[in-house]
Amino acid sequence: MSEVIDDDAKPDAASVTKRIMPMTDDMRYGEIRRMSRVDLDEVGDWLIERLKKVYPGRSPAQVMGFLRGACESNESCFVRTAKAVALAQIVRIPLTDDSVEERFVLAMDGGKEQAANLYHHLYQFCVNAGCDCYVISRHSDVGNNRIETRMGTVQTYPLHFIHIPLPTIPGM
Repeated sequence: MSEVIDDDAKPDAASVTKRIMPMTDDMRYGEIRRMSRVDLDEVGDWLIERLKKVYPGRSPAQVMGFLRGACESNESCFVRTAKAVALAQIVRIPLTDDSVEERFVLAMDGGKEQAANLYHHLYQFCVNAGCDCYVISRHSDVGNNRIETRMGTVQTYPLHFIHIPLPTIPGM
């Protein structure tokens, strides 16, 4: 799905329009592209409603700020189709191998197949980043069986953690 771009060539009007327009005919059938601020204007309200369940202690403004930052970051793979959105980020911990962690893969009504197709793109992001571990299914509308058919065996291990609730500040 990647497009090779010649830096010396001038872009034609059709390719520029395709990158700027929030929805193309091809995209209705699952074309994958990087999320932009224009896309956030289009699907931001839906995305914030979905993410309220995932991050209940965060305000819509905080979530939108995080998403805007992810649009611009080279450490993030924030992609979408017409009916699905996914975000994965590189996690760098000193003295360990880098990994990629999925933040979410969400599907709108009728978009589960498109959401599942995003996993191939996220996998390529891991490979290109030189990461050997991809943590999946954090907050995904795609089941592990469907992911396995696209990416191979999904390995599981127990995660031990302590949740420390932070005090809420009135007015935040």
